[in-house]
Amino acid sequence: MTLPLQVLTFSLGDDLFAVDVLKVQEIRGFSDVTPVPKAPAYVRGIMNLRGTVIPVMDLRLRFGLAARTYDKLTLVVVVRAASKLVGVVVDAVSAVLALPPDCSSSPPEMTGDARETVEAVVRLRDRLVLLLNLEAVVGAAVTDGAQSPPPSIV
Repeated sequence: MTLPLQVLTFSLGDDLFAVDVLKVQEIRGFSDVTPVPKAPAYVRGIMNLRGTVIPVMDLRLRFGLAARTYDKLTLVVVVRAASKLVGVVVDAVSAVLALPPDCSSSPPEMTGDARETVEAVVRLRDRLVLLLNLEAVVGAAVTDGAQSPPPSIV
């Protein structure tokens, strides 16, 4: 497994996650979205990003975590996954970090979607960070809209 050289870290509650920084297009404050009928519950809707309509997904709901009320600090990280732009709602963005070569390990044996959604476990100081496979996390929502159960990541 080849890890990205740099990752963007973000939090959902007390947990830290990371994605390849090269897949991040921009970070913006949450703004209203237009709901899409019959979309999975974690797909909050669609938004206009400078003339491009993109789906917006709440990662808390995608991962089966408790919903949180959006406020002025809620962020949308716009990423490229499955060859499409997608907005993912996160609680907070932490930092862009360079990964040392010996900081990661394969994820432990997990069940369901978690096997595919977690690419690696990164050890940063005294924290464990889950490096996400964006295609697995957002792929179904942007390719076919199929409803799939949320992955159990904890």
